[in-house]
Amino acid sequence: MDFKKVLEVHLKAIKDKDLNLFITTISEQDVTLIMPNGALICGRENFIEFHKDWFSDKDWDLNYEIIKQEEGEEMSFVLLKIDYKDINPEGKEYSLNYYLTLLFKKIEGKWGLIYDQNTIFNNKK
Repeated sequence: MDFKKVLEVHLKAIKDKDLNLFITTISEQDVTLIMPNGALICGRENFIEFHKDWFSDKDWDLNYEIIKQEEGEEMSFVLLKIDYKDINPEGKEYSLNYYLTLLFKKIEGKWGLIYDQNTIFNNKK
């Protein structure tokens, strides 16, 4: 699969909360995730475990807009603007706006996600 197809599958897996499909798009080596609060999750297994919990939560939904996308021979990235909606443990709805930066690397001919960073921004003027 080329980069654009892997990105398309990755984003569809997130929207559909499809963990098995999602896993096919991440690097088989190492993955780093930086959460909006600055928490760092390192390693493929930790990354998958986090997403297993997140995808099992059926309350959230997100929409995205691709802001920038660059494709290289062995590394490619995309910057997305995310509109995220969820329900907190007390049952109150909330929303977040954040930038999502995804970095993919081609290893042995296969594209896989190696870096995922989430940065909250204030959408109010």
